[in-house]
Amino acid sequence: MEELNDLSQDEILQVANALRKLDCNSIHAIFHHPKIQVLHPYALKQTLHSCIENQTLYTHEQLIKDLQSIVSPDSS
Repeated sequence: MEELNDLSQDEILQVANALRKLDCNSIHAIFHHPKIQVLHPYALKQTLHSCIENQTLYTHEQLIKDLQSIVSPDSS
């Protein structure tokens, strides 16, 4: 997406926040999966602790919609 080349600092922070929400879903899924054992969880635990405990599911589709509204808010 060429629109990502000219983002303001605020837009970059919004994109980072959206990606962080998606990371939270993945981290929760990893730690709560019955067949996955994390042997060196230090960085994952840091991410997990920065996530909101009761965060609702944030899908890839929601991420795409959010990114589109961030980079081209006039088209929403």
